[in-house]
This record gives sequence, structure tokens and C-alpha cells, in this order.
Amino acid sequence: MKIYIAGPMRGYPRYNFDAFDHARDLLSFCFDVVSPADMDRELGFDPDKSEATPEFIEQAMRRDIEAVLSVDALFVLKGWEQSKGTLAEIAIANWRNIPVHYEK
Repeated sequence: MKIYIAGPMRGYPRYNFDAFDHARDLLSFCFDVVSPADMDRELGFDPDKSEATPEFIEQAMRRDIEAVLSVDALFVLKGWEQSKGTLAEIAIANWRNIPVHYEK
């Protein structure tokens, strides 16, 4: 079963990569995990040095939407309520009847 980690990034230290990595490590015992932090790293994004430009954010969101459409479930990190990207990912999951699970 494939699960996508959704959560806030902008406005967090290191773009919240630490929370994404922690969730990935825990979930990987039971799931094939898709993490946008890992996908960003694959593009050369360094949370300590890189800047999330508007162009990068748009490219990443397009990629993330495709990823959400390919998974069996979403796992949503805390702080999602103010994240436009996460709200969009949840809306897509709901539209596709993909189960959404929230971090407690």
C-alpha cells in the first residue's frame, strides 16, 4: 500500500523536512511512502541552503498532485490547517475517495 505524506513546509525551519522524514521513517515499516521532502531532495533542493521560489513551488505542487493521484492513502502532518498546498492535496484525495489520516 502506497501512502503520501502531506503537510506544511513554507514558514517552518528547514521547510519542515524533519517532520516529513520522521513520518516517513515510521510509516515505512508498513507502507511504501511517498514524501514530498524526498522528492524535493531528488530535484537538488537542500532545506538548509535552497530557497523555495514561486517557480519551484509551482513545479513541486504539480508533481505532488500527480503523486497524490497515485497513492492509496494520505498521512497529514500537524499544522496542515494553514497550508494551501496541504489543503489542495486533501481536497484531491477527498475528490478521489482516497483515505486521509491525520497525525495526532
